Amino acid sequence: MNSTFEEMVKCKIIAEYYGIERQKEQAMEEMSELIQAIQKLKRCPMSIDDYKKAMDNFVEEIADVYIMICQLMILTNGEKVVSVMHEKLERQMKRIEEEKSVKVKVVEDDNN
Repeated sequence: MNSTFEEMVKCKIIAEYYGIERQKEQAMEEMSELIQAIQKLKRCPMSIDDYKKAMDNFVEEIADVYIMICQLMILTNGEKVVSVMHEKLERQMKRIEEEKSVKVKVVEDDNN
């Protein structure tokens, strides 16, 4: 899941060439396309061929959004983004642990 050094160099070159304003616009477009890809996957029923096409499109749009996020991090304060990301992940891990303990307590109460 980690980007290679070469990929990050390419993101830096692209980001600096186009600049923050243009890349913010591009990021919004790519995120919109990802939302559409997700919505398409939620449609039911879908043939196997349509599902495969929708999944391929979904993966492609994730890649596009990831590239844009990398560029936005390069053009802004990426270190702060990573710091906030760590905080958010830790907070969510605590929530999961709390939910697990509540579920265990509910199961124990149901068994008594």
